[in-house]
Amino acid sequence: MAALRRILTFVLIGASCFNMKAQVDQSPYSINGIGDVRSLANPSHFGMAEIGLSTPTPFHINNMNPALLTYNKLTSYNMGVAFDNRSISTETLTQKSGGALLNNLVFSFPVMQDKWTMSFGLMPYSNINYNVTVKSTVEGTPIPSTSVFEGEGGLVHAYFANGFVLAKGLSVGLRGSYIFGSIDDVATTIAGTQLSDNEFIEDADTVFNTRYKASVTRQTIYGDVTIGTGLHYRYQKSEDQFFNFGLTYDASTNIKGESTAWLSRRTLGNVVVPGFDSLEVERPGSFSLPTKVGIGLAYEKLLKLTIGVDLTYEKWSNAVDFTGSTDGFRDSFGAALGLEWIPDVNSVDTYFERISYRVGFSYKQSPYLANNSNVDDFGINFGWSLPVGRGSSFDMGFRFGQRGNLNINPIRERYFKALVGVTINDRWFQRRRFD
Repeated sequence: MAALRRILTFVLIGASCFNMKAQVDQSPYSINGIGDVRSLANPSHFGMAEIGLSTPTPFHINNMNPALLTYNKLTSYNMGVAFDNRSISTETLTQKSGGALLNNLVFSFPVMQDKWTMSFGLMPYSNINYNVTVKSTVEGTPIPSTSVFEGEGGLVHAYFANGFVLAKGLSVGLRGSYIFGSIDDVATTIAGTQLSDNEFIEDADTVFNTRYKASVTRQTIYGDVTIGTGLHYRYQKSEDQFFNFGLTYDASTNIKGESTAWLSRRTLGNVVVPGFDSLEVERPGSFSLPTKVGIGLAYEKLLKLTIGVDLTYEKWSNAVDFTGSTDGFRDSFGAALGLEWIPDVNSVDTYFERISYRVGFSYKQSPYLANNSNVDDFGINFGWSLPVGRGSSFDMGFRFGQRGNLNINPIRERYFKALVGVTINDRWFQRRRFD
């Protein structure tokens, strides 16, 4: 009963404080599709450039390949918070932004020791947070026009995963997910010269003036199920040396949704004028998530050194957005190299020798185009896990990166990200031998 109460507490915490409105990545590039799709990496994987397709560990929950859950021999709980600070630049302007977001609440426990491990949790799936201003003139006239595009929200990933041992060194995994959330987009246009309430119009016949702006607000709500699978094989070279191979596959899925849109008028002070026109009400549609394939290779010297490479491919060129359009998407390829080193896991004299140190490098093609140009993301990661008690740890991962290049893209983002979390390992569900 005590273990069940702990699980119930975990679920209630997740339901009450997992809030996608607390945005972390403010980026003009999140205007595309369902926004910036986030990694499944926990803080411990983040420090190794988010590799995890073939890197087993008994101390941390692996969300990236469900087949690796079988290495979690203890009941594990992980909670992490993401921090983001970035500088967004065009050829003439620079803007800075930052924020924080609850990144993961995940839980795992062995159902049958050394045979079957189960995991469930909540993580952000995508993030939308943008504010873009475009100035021009009304077509065919000298009348100035200003359009502001704003968006916020994103999708949440609630998953239930299982890992099974098929034979010595061979395991498979299955993950079922419910992707849900809402995305709010607002497009506001001001045409003409902006006037305050006390300004006098001298020549209303020849000058186009305005005290109002028109806004189109669209809210899209999604909710649907996706399936992912994983495979892992561990070849033992010697008593403490292993070679690992991991494979993951997520099938293309159409996540269903409903869209509601309305037209309203506002003052220049952003006060809504009473009355609005509905453009559509709960119009059904869907967004197609791409087929995703991942391959990982890793060398492991038990509790000492791990070196791994992950390669991922996502077929975004077949993606169809809510309006039925396929424009603006491209296939995405990613590559990451990561390393973890523990000087001496059994050291009793020096605490720093029991710390897990991590570093990694990664490159990823973004799944969309900007002005018909590719947008690529480069980054350097590092981090560590500070051991606490028996098997638990305080985990930190950091990343310096750049997305976009002003030589070919309209926007360049230089950013610093951090994932900070805690992993608690314990023994639950044990039958008492003595009363």
